[in-house]
Amino acid sequence: MFEEAVRAFTISYDVLNEANTFWGGELLTGRVVVEAANELRAESLDLSVRGVGETRWSEKDGDETLHYSASATYFKVKQLLIQKTPDGVVIPPGCHVYQFALQIPQMDLPSSFAGAHGKVRYFLKAKLHRPWHLASRAEKEFTVVRHIDINLPDLLSQQLGSKEKTLGCLCCTSGPIILNARIERKGYTPGDFIRVFTEVENGSSREVRPKVALQQLQTFHAQGKTKCVPKRIASLEGPPVGGRRRDAWSGGVLHIPPDTPISLLNCALMSVEYSVVVYVDIPRAFDIEVTFPVVIGTIPLHNPVY
Repeated sequence: MFEEAVRAFTISYDVLNEANTFWGGELLTGRVVVEAANELRAESLDLSVRGVGETRWSEKDGDETLHYSASATYFKVKQLLIQKTPDGVVIPPGCHVYQFALQIPQMDLPSSFAGAHGKVRYFLKAKLHRPWHLASRAEKEFTVVRHIDINLPDLLSQQLGSKEKTLGCLCCTSGPIILNARIERKGYTPGDFIRVFTEVENGSSREVRPKVALQQLQTFHAQGKTKCVPKRIASLEGPPVGGRRRDAWSGGVLHIPPDTPISLLNCALMSVEYSVVVYVDIPRAFDIEVTFPVVIGTIPLHNPVY
C-alpha cells in the first residue's frame, strides 16, 4: 500500500493574551504545517479566516415537522501561502512551515457563542490543492470577544423596583403584600457577585418568602420565526416573613459562574440576555416579582466595593 503523500496538515495561531481571545481589528498570526511523506506537487496553498453565525431548529405542527434555519457571514479574508502557477510548486519530503498574518476586520463583531439552537464561530481554514487529488483541508477555531465595559455610567446605575399584591376575593381581602427590591448596578462580569436587597411588608396572614434568581434568555431568529430558551443560572432564597410582619433582607448574594457567557446584544440571528428576578413566593397564590435587566460584560469594575 502506498503511503499517503500528505502525512500531516495543521494550523496553529499565536496566542495574544491569557484568555486566548481576539477582537475586531487585531492581527492573527501563525503557521500552516505541511508534513510530506514523499515529494509532491502543489498547485496552491490558501488560507482564509472567517466569521459566521447560524441558527437552526425544528418544530412540530400536527403530523408535520417544520425546519427553520438562517445564516450570516460576517467576514472572510483570504491569503495565498503558495501562489497558483501553471506548473505548480514541488514540495520535497519533510516538514514545511508556512507563516501567515491575517487581520481580523475592524468591525463590531458578535462574540463567539454556542447556544441551544445556534452559534457564532470564527475559524481559520487552509486548503492544499494538488493536481488529480482532492484538496487537503485543515481548520482551526478561535474565540472572538466583543468587549463590554461595565464601568459605563448606564451600567453603574443602581436598580430599584417595587410591586404590590392584595390577596383574597371582593368580600374578603387581606392587607397588601409589598415587595421593594434593589441591586447595586446593572453591569457585572463572569465570577462577580450580585448583592440583592429586599424589603417585604406582609399584610396577609400567610407566611411568604423572598427569592432571587439570575435568568439567562437565549433568543434565536430564522425565517421570520423566533425560538426562546430560558435558563436559570443561579438562585437563592431569603428567610420567611410571617403574617402581618415586615422584614428587610440584605444577605442575598448571587454568584455568577465564571464560565457564564457574556451578553450577546449585537447579533441579528441570536441574542443572550440576563435578568435578576426578585420575587415573593406566596402559598396558594401567584407570586409577585420585580425584574432587573443586567448585562454580563468583559471589563470588570475599576473600583469594586466589597
